[in-house]
Amino acid sequence: ILQLPEFSTWRESGGLLVSDNLGSASVRRFFDPSNASFDARQVARSAFLAGNDLLYVDNFVSSDDPDQFTTITRTLDFFAQRYQQDAVFAQQVDASVERILTLKFRLYPEFDLEQVLPVESGLTEVNQGSGLVFDVARQAAALISPAQTELQAILPSQPLAGDRIVFFTDVLAARQCSNCVDRTTLSALELQETILRLYGTQTGGSITRARLTSYSFFDLMLYLNQNQDAPDIEGALSMANWVVVALLDADPARPASLAFQRMLSEHPELLRNKNVVVFAFNAPYDLDATDITKLSAYYAMYSKGPEFLDVAARLLFQDLSPGSALPVSVPGIGYDLFTATAPDPDQTIPLSLDLPEPEPASELVTPEPTPIPMFKIGEVLPLKTGIIYDHNGHIVPDGTVVRFVFTVGAETDVVQTVEATTQKGIARASYHIDRQGLLEISVMSEPAYNSDRLRLDVAEDSGAVITAIVPTTSPTPTLTPSVTPTPEPTPIPT
Repeated sequence: ILQLPEFSTWRESGGLLVSDNLGSASVRRFFDPSNASFDARQVARSAFLAGNDLLYVDNFVSSDDPDQFTTITRTLDFFAQRYQQDAVFAQQVDASVERILTLKFRLYPEFDLEQVLPVESGLTEVNQGSGLVFDVARQAAALISPAQTELQAILPSQPLAGDRIVFFTDVLAARQCSNCVDRTTLSALELQETILRLYGTQTGGSITRARLTSYSFFDLMLYLNQNQDAPDIEGALSMANWVVVALLDADPARPASLAFQRMLSEHPELLRNKNVVVFAFNAPYDLDATDITKLSAYYAMYSKGPEFLDVAARLLFQDLSPGSALPVSVPGIGYDLFTATAPDPDQTIPLSLDLPEPEPASELVTPEPTPIPMFKIGEVLPLKTGIIYDHNGHIVPDGTVVRFVFTVGAETDVVQTVEATTQKGIARASYHIDRQGLLEISVMSEPAYNSDRLRLDVAEDSGAVITAIVPTTSPTPTLTPSVTPTPEPTPIPT
């Protein structure tokens, strides 16, 4: 990846790479799918040799070490030993250190505490970007299931004044630092209070607090385990019209995080004949296809911030529509990101000459007519596609492969195939005309095979004009009438 032109220039200019968390469960499973062993030193070495300058290590404990401190100390010793014994390794370490120090000096020409710590007056700027964050949340929200065209039929209206809503929230406590106090990233009442603030009676809405009930996933787990301290969730659900669920990440180490999935599999009757709307405030991977079929709507939100809760509430009350397509693969609905961002096979790719844009006409000068370009043997034919779109109706990613196909004479006589890649949805190529005959040009970008066609009848010593051929749909066959027409009578001569 670092050799690609888009990255190499940035890297040569001092671009710094920081790894993701090398102690994460995904990295552990990558190196050992059974999750039985973890060699932290080799993981750190592999991440560094791959090009990362800074290695982020959290929960970074080798399977044969008692704690993280021991693992990190041994990893540092391992790196120091390699640095002394391996000149190539030492050279890469020096290059990373130089990149890090260069960027630090760019930020802080003098390394002292006053330069590094932000000034206290900057506190006034904190939380002043809520409008921008709301726009990000609105554009990021994606409808996972059902399709947007089916949503109105499944949920024809928002929650009404007489409806009762039960909320289930995955409450997770976390701390910002080792000495910080625990804080909940999403409280059990947070989504309920957001809805009351936006749609409650105090703001002119019709939703009353008495018809809203909120539970944590821990409460739901107690109920599923038939614990005597469990709240009366079954009674609340029996009267509810709506069930709204706030998901975080399903983690086997947190049994409560699996409570909603357990309810879907163990007690689906509790949700029968109810509108079940689920918001994934972290990654939307955890529900499988069977789970998703039991939901009325499933949204991806990606963040737990207040603005994202606001957008979730407005989606529930149908004041907003989801703003984006999924940027990740979701196996539960068979959504594969690679397929979704591939060119849409139903489109016809535009194809034209890649000629300079004409200068804008001046009011004082009568514009000259644009000359018709002509081409002959020995000249280069510049070509470009129009914008190519993916299955989501968006411009395909940069680097999407496009093939320009050139044929002479018979349609099967392929002279040349030129491969190009897209930039902002458009691919460009050129063709050197080296023979006479009827030249036809088309373009394809798998799985999109339909395109406009350009045709050029090249003569030996004269120029030829490009003719554009736009594909047409197959003609509709004329139906033969089922009634036999009455023949005209033969006149009798007199």
